[in-house]
Amino acid sequence: MNPSPTAETVDRVLLAVDLVPSGRVVSYSDVAELVGTSARRVGRIMAVAGHDVCWWRVVTVSGDLPIGLTARAVERWRQEGIPVKASGRGCRIAGCRADLVGWARAYLSALAAAGEPSRQDHPDQQPQDALRPGGQPPGRRTQCVDPSSSSLLGVSPTSDGDSG
Repeated sequence: MNPSPTAETVDRVLLAVDLVPSGRVVSYSDVAELVGTSARRVGRIMAVAGHDVCWWRVVTVSGDLPIGLTARAVERWRQEGIPVKASGRGCRIAGCRADLVGWARAYLSALAAAGEPSRQDHPDQQPQDALRPGGQPPGRRTQCVDPSSSSLLGVSPTSDGDSG
């Protein structure tokens, strides 16, 4: 049996998705690797709770989305300059994949700014097990942000984590 994701896992997935820059995409497995869960779990979280984040920026490794989402995503991809496959079924992920290292740095900076431990801080814990003091999961944001043009939680998305 596959247990339901914790609120912590849900929040971390949604944070990671929120940090994908406009005009770029990542795969479900990219999100899973960053957060410390499975691609299937990321897909399930996105299906249930991903409506308030930039869901169209998360695709399969081949650049596709479920058929029911593709038409809505194609409109957003065109607005953001994400190239659509000739088939219309997905985007050309090779030409618009986010800088995964920069995205991971932005994610870890956002966790640090919120006082959240990362997997690097607690290598023996999975992210879903690492609750902040008081056992409260991080709060969810309900709008897409473009980390390439604005600061998130007071941390520059291009910051390498050094404070001086």
